[in-house]
Amino acid sequence: GLVISVVLGFILSSTITTPIASLTQKAEKLALGQFDQEINVRSDDEIGKLTASFNYMSSELKRTLDEIASEKNKIETILFHMTDGVMAFNTEGNVIHANPASKKMLGLKDIEALTFDELFEKIRLKISIEELLYLEGWKTLEREINYNGRHLKAFFATSKIEKEKVGGVVVV
Repeated sequence: GLVISVVLGFILSSTITTPIASLTQKAEKLALGQFDQEINVRSDDEIGKLTASFNYMSSELKRTLDEIASEKNKIETILFHMTDGVMAFNTEGNVIHANPASKKMLGLKDIEALTFDELFEKIRLKISIEELLYLEGWKTLEREINYNGRHLKAFFATSKIEKEKVGGVVVV
């Protein structure tokens, strides 16, 4: 009786732990960005339902990330080919985007190496990122720039990453 109990216990425990171990392994791969993870559903119990949910989550995550990548590519293409200069800075003042038109207008090829304060000090415009981070709502700040014999109008606005949380500053 003891031998039969041990054998049945081993079989029962392996039918529970094997799918969980497989699910854990696939979840780790999913966390590393391998979104093509799918596990065969072998039962209709809670583990089978969990496996089916994992497969659904994996496919939805892959679909959503593909959509985001497509939208990101569209926006990058638009910004790249715009004739208006567009620059974006994070809240620390580091450049996160500068399209070719902005570099051409300012005559600076290394905009990415400058911070917000360094860039606008270089083109002799007295403005700091701190005063812009507290603009309310969709308000913009307009400034005129005279640099390298060019007269430019710059519009500064904050970008939001959440309803109330500022993600940085956009300059057009």
